[in-house]
Amino acid sequence: MKSLRFCLFGMAALFQVIVSIRASAYAQSSSFVPDEIIVQFQDGVIDFPVNSARKLLSETNILIPQIRDSLAVNGVLEVGRVFRHAIPHDTLKTIRTGERIRIADASQIYKFKITGDVLKTAPRLQRLSLVVFAEPNYLGSETIIPNDDHFAQGNQWGLHNTGQFGYTVNVDVDAPQAWDISTGSSNVLIGVIDSGIDYTHPDLGADFGSYPNQKIVTGYDFVNDDSNPIDDRSTSHGTATSGIIGALTNNDDGEDHKIAGIGGGWGESPYGFKLLPVKVIDQAGDFTIANLADGIQWAAVTQDAEVLNMSLATNADESNLLRFAITEAYNVGTIAVCAMGNSNTGAAFWPAAYDNSVISVGAIEFTGQRIDPSLDYTWGSNLGPWIDVMAPGTAHWTTARMSLGKYRSFDGTSCSAPFVSGFAGLILSVAPTASFEKVEAIIRASGTTYPNWNSAFGYGYIKMRKGLDLLTGAGYTEFQRTATGGTATNENFTVNPGDGYTYKRFKVVKTVTWSEAFTSVPVIWGRRTGSNGRVKWPSSTAQLGYTYTGIVAGTEAMNSCQLVSYIYEKRVAATGQYIGWYPVAPGSVTYAYTLRGILNPPSVTITGPTMLEWKALGTWTAKSLRRQWLVHLRMAIPRSG
Repeated sequence: MKSLRFCLFGMAALFQVIVSIRASAYAQSSSFVPDEIIVQFQDGVIDFPVNSARKLLSETNILIPQIRDSLAVNGVLEVGRVFRHAIPHDTLKTIRTGERIRIADASQIYKFKITGDVLKTAPRLQRLSLVVFAEPNYLGSETIIPNDDHFAQGNQWGLHNTGQFGYTVNVDVDAPQAWDISTGSSNVLIGVIDSGIDYTHPDLGADFGSYPNQKIVTGYDFVNDDSNPIDDRSTSHGTATSGIIGALTNNDDGEDHKIAGIGGGWGESPYGFKLLPVKVIDQAGDFTIANLADGIQWAAVTQDAEVLNMSLATNADESNLLRFAITEAYNVGTIAVCAMGNSNTGAAFWPAAYDNSVISVGAIEFTGQRIDPSLDYTWGSNLGPWIDVMAPGTAHWTTARMSLGKYRSFDGTSCSAPFVSGFAGLILSVAPTASFEKVEAIIRASGTTYPNWNSAFGYGYIKMRKGLDLLTGAGYTEFQRTATGGTATNENFTVNPGDGYTYKRFKVVKTVTWSEAFTSVPVIWGRRTGSNGRVKWPSSTAQLGYTYTGIVAGTEAMNSCQLVSYIYEKRVAATGQYIGWYPVAPGSVTYAYTLRGILNPPSVTITGPTMLEWKALGTWTAKSLRRQWLVHLRMAIPRSG
């Protein structure tokens, strides 16, 4: 095991933040920007140049006069594209796994500045011909949680817990053991979607430049629409999450390098993961769903970030815009890691609740328990059927802005998510072509309770060395399988992509078994190629074409599991006339999945007579798991003398 050299000094306790929406109800004016509406059109309505700033309505090339008149009547003053870097029309892209996929057109989603009431104007715009959706531009803000200050002098128990300060030994992610396999590849790019990064920090490389020359590569500030994503929050939120993911490791000089990141290299160039700052939170702690979605799309599709860390959450109404961005990130294979939220509730917080498309992370304390108010905390890690795993989430020291003391103690699921993002980066460091589904399966199987799962604790807290051993250890074999059919359940969720039809979602589940005898419950994941069921969270017609096979959480067993995919009941939007199942009926759903594990050594059971008479012929049956043999022997015992 590599020994880690670093030193931490005591400092005043700071505050931890996790981003959450200011209000949950659509009808509350404080939950969205008061003069902005997000609208998606079908193709052929607006001709707007790529990378252009917003324009006055009178200067915008709207191709259909009736739409222009309707926008003017509804008080639209300015027009700007949400995804300002998106290229019009669907395009083909080769992703990390080597697959060639189609990217959905994000260029027809716009942000309007209006003069009227958002709550009255949005429904009117929604009813216009050729409008796919219209919704408020939800506004987010930080929720500050006081740090419990468990340390007189801070340390990083989440990486390596030896029982210091009376903590429970080995309640950690086993970082030193994982570093024996990988300390992070500079070929892995991790997007930090947050308040920016203090790129002057020595433990984060003290520099900022174009990939691949610097640790922190050229990012973007979606708040101010410029290329300087410096962290200017008083809480150092983005800088703190970045330190957990990739602060330089094993480089203590007694002054400027006091903490270790999961993928920070090992004291010499190239210093581990590259970090991509994606600034969506402003100096006051606010963010909009439009900026968040734009940041996701830019980092995943334009910049090819393999991993996105989102230590943020919103409990506003589920957003078409955010759903589009998350599904597109999934489509290109990005590992999107999301904080569950700190409200001690089972209510949906987005984007963590976009299960099947993201990895959702809850928080544990140093005894290994889920953090909740019963343990004398003022907050609790959220629960829900979308949770995947847990990670350390209190009093863990990491980087802070240089002007605010350089280091800080960090708490909440905002702290937990970057542990898993760093773990995903290590997995991709040793298996760079691994799919989202395979990375997710390895992370789940690394959990301390795998294969057992529940909505409060997921699969337990991650153990990185366990996961890397599952990926790289000797003796593992993979088996690819397919299955057909299943039972469909109406999920009462309807997609209206603006193509003249509505699509009601149905969940289809199939129990499968296998004959292979593994030494333990195998790692199981779905494959898109070979599947014909669809994704759970499409927003556009193109996204309705994305295929998906998943594993129902907690059903993994020695020789069985449940597979899941989604189909849609298609109807005419105007009349409700039933068209049929899309893409196939429940009985025709095809799943593709992979098993990975170590097979039991072959064993043979032999049955037959225990005694034979002189010169008699005996028959024995030798049987293994898959084969059976008949053995005929005539015993001839030589006489003595």
